[in-house]
Amino acid sequence: MGKVATVELLPSRRIKKKFDDLLVFDVRCVDVPTRQKLLRLLPQLVHLRRAWTAHFTTHGCLTCQKPDRTVTIAAKLRGRGMPWKEVYEVIGLNRGAMSLPERKRFEHAVRWKLAHPEIRDRKPSHRYGAGGLCDLCYARIRRELTRTLRKMHEGRDATGETAALTRRFDVAQWLLS
Repeated sequence: MGKVATVELLPSRRIKKKFDDLLVFDVRCVDVPTRQKLLRLLPQLVHLRRAWTAHFTTHGCLTCQKPDRTVTIAAKLRGRGMPWKEVYEVIGLNRGAMSLPERKRFEHAVRWKLAHPEIRDRKPSHRYGAGGLCDLCYARIRRELTRTLRKMHEGRDATGETAALTRRFDVAQWLLS
């Protein structure tokens, strides 16, 4: 019996990959009690959460679009009557190096900014949510996931399915005992 206690089991590659996937998951959208239990069971999650927080403080949110100052500057220059060629020179963009779709996208953004001068660029949130996301993006993604899960479980009887699984487990346990 002493030899069995000293045997060390090495996890397979598949188990290691699942574990790494769980670490990347970062316990983002889990309720607080479950999150605390997972953090107690898997202390590496604490390190991962610290790494995500450090990434957020240096680079900002992963999903927020950073405001493009060149569009605002170009809109002010175009508003003063400067032609597109000179606008590209002042901003420092090489018009010849840009593809046609990129140029059209940039010019459309400038025209939109000229048509809506009262709308300011949205500043990204500086409050950390989870997993490298700001609190606004975290809340948005969580709402989307909740909505999707509700649609998936629409018309299902979760209590009946759980009871059926429990009965199967009980029967299997009774047969094997």
